[in-house]
Amino acid sequence: MADVSIGNIYSTKVPGYEDAADIQSALRTYHYGSSAYDETNSNAAALVNPSIAYHLKNIQDSIDALEELGTGSVVSNTQPTTVQEGLLWLDIDSTPGSTPVNPTAIYTSIQPATPTDGTLWCVKGSSPLLLKIYNSATSTWNTIGA
Repeated sequence: MADVSIGNIYSTKVPGYEDAADIQSALRTYHYGSSAYDETNSNAAALVNPSIAYHLKNIQDSIDALEELGTGSVVSNTQPTTVQEGLLWLDIDSTPGSTPVNPTAIYTSIQPATPTDGTLWCVKGSSPLLLKIYNSATSTWNTIGA
């Protein structure tokens, strides 16, 4: 059975169209990149490239790398004790009526049009650099440190 590539962006394999239909083989080929792939394999390095399983592993690796960096946000009533670069912390006591509130940071020279409560706006090009937070109760941007 000949396997053929499909797609150019996130390619994987499918059985050749001239082959007789075998759904189990087709799914194995599509997911693992080969109809002969051993599904009991536990070594991610042995995943076939290209395959959907290989692409999913790359996505998981990217998520793990982001979590390790600590980029993202935390909504908590206690200040984080181990802070990674890029972490935004929003005290849960400051949550405005709707939960969850996830801090969002925007770096632009143009005022964001539809911010949510707690959005941080780093005003690109300002000197000194301005950091503002949106207050939905007053529909205003409050400059931090002002």
